Amino acid sequence: MNNKYFKDRIFGVILLISVIIPAAAHSQVIGLLTLERLSLLDTYRTGARPMALGTAYTAVSDDAFALLYNPAGLTQIEKNEIIFGVQHFNLDIDNEYETWNTATSNSYTSFGHIAMATPVGSYGNNIVLGFGIFRVGNSDAEYIRKGLRPDLDGMLENVFLQSGSIFQYRFGIGIELMENISAGATLVLWDESVTYTETIRFNQSGSDSSYNYINDSGSELDGISVDFGLMMWLNQYMRAGVTFSSPVALSYVGNGTDYYDGTNPDGSTWETDSESLYSEDDLTLPMRFAGGVSFLSGPLLLAADLSYCDYSQTKYNGLRLTGDEGPGRQLLGEALDFSIGGEFVFPSMPLTVRAGYSYMPLKLKAMDELTYVTDTVDEWGLVTEYDFIDVNVQRRFFTFGIGGIIEDMLAIDFALAIGSFERETRYLKENRDILELVVTAGYSF
Repeated sequence: MNNKYFKDRIFGVILLISVIIPAAAHSQVIGLLTLERLSLLDTYRTGARPMALGTAYTAVSDDAFALLYNPAGLTQIEKNEIIFGVQHFNLDIDNEYETWNTATSNSYTSFGHIAMATPVGSYGNNIVLGFGIFRVGNSDAEYIRKGLRPDLDGMLENVFLQSGSIFQYRFGIGIELMENISAGATLVLWDESVTYTETIRFNQSGSDSSYNYINDSGSELDGISVDFGLMMWLNQYMRAGVTFSSPVALSYVGNGTDYYDGTNPDGSTWETDSESLYSEDDLTLPMRFAGGVSFLSGPLLLAADLSYCDYSQTKYNGLRLTGDEGPGRQLLGEALDFSIGGEFVFPSMPLTVRAGYSYMPLKLKAMDELTYVTDTVDEWGLVTEYDFIDVNVQRRFFTFGIGGIIEDMLAIDFALAIGSFERETRYLKENRDILELVVTAGYSF
């Protein structure tokens, strides 16, 4: 297995200090890494009741979670309402590079959401205002990838540890246009703070020679978008809802330090001075559409949602992300998400049970495999190897929930979501198992 063997399978190279590649290719894969690591393609999963229904909430949205799922549903709120919730998230990541296996488990508990809604007046068209802070994305992750590299004559290991969350500040209004139709809009302010440490370790075969590359960095992400929604009562049992989310304009600023240390073949050690890193970039996520229907009869509620987004229109510094294996080879694809859910209220007691299912196909068409340091007469820097993905098991979630109401004022809901997916490139196979637990308390007065 020679050096050319590995060079032929690289279609992208990155990171921060590379003098090997042209700026355009550098931008493509940096953009891909940013989307993957900051979880910008995987948002909108929070709230105990919506999650228990598989997030099939576009045509339900009869509480303050309408700020997140369909602002037109705010008009169903007749009293002042406050909700508060916490989330527990567990992520198990198994990586297999060639025949080398690594596994990590990540577990975090944090604030999930707080929101309030209030009706304005009782005359004319019903108007309800709302405001909420929602933790809609989880960037906490830890993984290890390693493998024996004959072309580099040693064992290579990548360790990545990251902590962060995506928060959305939502200001919404719902207006009853006529008896059976409501409209709504939400101004969305995005905010994310992320810190991460990346370590690249290499040990030369049959020698004490080794090196470590350590990168400690942080980033701030800010953005803005607008959601619009409609809710229609088709008859006494059926409702339909539609939403449109505008493109999201995001500004990304990153900074940090990196350095190298290692051991020479004679056993002596060495270390470089730390170097400051800084980047300032723009991201644009494309518009998104969602539609849903719900059926409510007595104690039984059924709901179903579809949402669509063409993520290939995502832009990084004004350019679409495309592979360099040929014109038009997209690194991101279209996504059609599907979810269903059901709820049953026991007539003789203030107890509700829920269950749901959601299918959320992966948006990324390519992923990184391993990163290493190259240091030759002709080139120096970091090289990250990429390849296109085959999805063996698409991402899906099974959800369950239970809720209760105390004295018609205080509602407490629990939801559990269990999901997984499996993907692989030519040399890397990755499996992720996800467990989310959400608890929400709501008070009406």
